[in-house]
Amino acid sequence: MPFKNIINEWYARDISKKIKSAYRTKAINGEFTGPYAPYGYRKSPDNKHKLIPHPETAEVVKRIFTMAASGMTPFKISTVLKNDGILKPRAYTMQETGKYATAGNVKYPYDWSAKTVIAIIQNKVYLGHMVSNKNTTIF
Repeated sequence: MPFKNIINEWYARDISKKIKSAYRTKAINGEFTGPYAPYGYRKSPDNKHKLIPHPETAEVVKRIFTMAASGMTPFKISTVLKNDGILKPRAYTMQETGKYATAGNVKYPYDWSAKTVIAIIQNKVYLGHMVSNKNTTIF
């Protein structure tokens, strides 16, 4: 029985290495591997590893960058988006996919925070770069 446990452990470790290797290969090839596309993008219907601009939310992201470039603070940008009744990213994802329906933070779907605006502005995906494997472990 102990020998069988050792074999099972080796098998699990081998499968883990293969999965990590597959994700790393996809990242090197520039493919998107996340479960959800970033706000302002959606997965291509033809290829789920490719991101394309979302017709509805891409304009909001452009507006955020335009306001930031004009010198508005993230707090002011979030206030403008809230006053205009634009769904925040988590609420929009919930509306589109049905995920996060029980999350408490979608109780106020238009309540943008400055942290959300900062995260969008600092995200390198909006510069046209594919960002993958931010966190990895040695195997």
